[in-house]
Amino acid sequence: MIKVKRHSNPAFTLIELLVVIAIIAILIGLLLPAVQKVREAAARAQCTNNLKQLGLACHNHNDTYGGLPYCPYNPGLGGALTLTVRPWAAAHGWTVDLLPFIEQQNVYNIYNLNAPWSGPLNSVAIATKIKVFVCPSAPGGDQSGARFIPLNRGPLDYIALFDVNPVAAPYVGFTVPWDPTGVGALGRNIRRPLTSITDGTSNTFLLVEDAGRNQHWIMGKYVGQNVFAGPESGAWANPFLGACFDWLWGWNPATNTRGGPCAVNCHNGGDIYAFHVGGANVLLADGSVHFLNSSTPLGVVVELMTRSGGEVIPSGNLN
Repeated sequence: MIKVKRHSNPAFTLIELLVVIAIIAILIGLLLPAVQKVREAAARAQCTNNLKQLGLACHNHNDTYGGLPYCPYNPGLGGALTLTVRPWAAAHGWTVDLLPFIEQQNVYNIYNLNAPWSGPLNSVAIATKIKVFVCPSAPGGDQSGARFIPLNRGPLDYIALFDVNPVAAPYVGFTVPWDPTGVGALGRNIRRPLTSITDGTSNTFLLVEDAGRNQHWIMGKYVGQNVFAGPESGAWANPFLGACFDWLWGWNPATNTRGGPCAVNCHNGGDIYAFHVGGANVLLADGSVHFLNSSTPLGVVVELMTRSGGEVIPSGNLN
């Protein structure tokens, strides 16, 4: 009788299996941070490109109309801001002015400049999600619901800076003269020409990141959605102060309140805030985009904000 010799393939022992699982866990642990870094690098690059496109649009607007976009146009403003000519009946911001220059002519065509931005006549237009208005790193992306922006209105992650709020003034180190149109490149009820930026277009902000609204964030932590401005602040079509443009507030980490020396990535309730490690993207008036370090002092941010302050900008803050 011939005996057939059988060869058995022993299974993994429990110890061997645990070792394999441990090795896989270590490899995943090493891989995930690398994947996250690649994703953030891609998101930051897209954010940079968004601002470059907005910068080009601002320059094309300046060439077409002799000045930068209104920030905002508001026929209801009086005093020094009273308009002698009112071509439109309702207020609108720089975002609307730029629509034809960012391949959104169709949205511009259905936007009614004589109707309130938030009224029923503009409900379809302002629900449009516009890619160049949204930084991919911002939580919630272009999803209005995730960002607590009501009525499905499209979000905005970039703003113009208007002036230094009085609560921040003691931390600046110098006095900024009052200008009712605003001290920055973009102005209220004025299409300010690029030639009026006497500090130099390479030394002056056009737009900065203020990402993530209406989720409200303070120094890297989510704190809800009712801490700062109202629920419409994150909508791109909102033309008013606290929305597409805002004060520079500063932040005080000691008291956890507005009005302090912290200027970059401290809070997204009107200041420069991004979800990039170490800083935020900013668009200068020459059309270039730079990365502003989180450690940049408030005074330097103010110097970069003003268009005609005559300051000398210290090196090492913009990359």
